[in-house]
Amino acid sequence: RKLQARAPAASWLDISRVLSEDLHAPPERVFEAVCREPLGAASLGQAHLVTWRGREVVVKVQYPDSKANLRADFDSLQRFVGMTKPQELPMIQKLRKQAEGEVDYTAEAEHLRVLHEAIAASPEFRGAVAVPAPIPELTQNRVLGMEYLPGHRLDDVLKDRLRELGMEPTTNYKNLLQHVGLGPSTDEAPTAADADS
Repeated sequence: RKLQARAPAASWLDISRVLSEDLHAPPERVFEAVCREPLGAASLGQAHLVTWRGREVVVKVQYPDSKANLRADFDSLQRFVGMTKPQELPMIQKLRKQAEGEVDYTAEAEHLRVLHEAIAASPEFRGAVAVPAPIPELTQNRVLGMEYLPGHRLDDVLKDRLRELGMEPTTNYKNLLQHVGLGPSTDEAPTAADADS
């Protein structure tokens, strides 16, 4: 949860510098208004509500050193795993590739576009599921612009739904599966693994 929206935010000075570099103008010239308080902050970046061309949109801004820090962390991890458990290196390389995808905002914008169009074209999901459309003019290397969809956070909605079902949001996935009839019955004795979850 902390990684999704409650991580410590970067300073506005750092965020403003990234916006200026990637959008080739200071935020005050690109946007009519900027909310300096982030909508959410995560480990690699944070999102801000801005007014652009008369409408509210969101810009997701990567922290200045995210790519370099990620690269350095994985370089160190690969060296360590290579010395201690070389057979695990393929897994580390897969994790690295996945993590590097998290800092490729142009690729993320393309995935967002494809998903937005697929949802909009689907009779089953159109009107029931909302996916923000990316804004190409506001998307660069470390900045991802997208339409603003006001509403409740998905994890808050899911927690409310669990409460409606008589479950506590802290319930682990095994209990949830059991509740919907997909997990082991309550007659089975708990295992040591159950105590850890």
